[in-house]
Amino acid sequence: MTLHQYILQKRLFAAVQLMGQGEGANGAAKRCGFRDYSTFFRAFKKLFGKTPQEFYGGKEQPLKELLKRE
Repeated sequence: MTLHQYILQKRLFAAVQLMGQGEGANGAAKRCGFRDYSTFFRAFKKLFGKTPQEFYGGKEQPLKELLKRE
């Protein structure tokens, strides 16, 4: 894993945590340093295999479960 990939993954997990606390996907993306939503959306889908809406619309597994996969 490159340094860039590591940082991107940390930012995405932070966004997941914020969304789990009720923050909207766009707001979470901005708070985690993504300049635009499309960049966040593509990175999110690549890492988790689902869009942010699909991820939380289906009540996906909690963040702790995702971290166990790593």
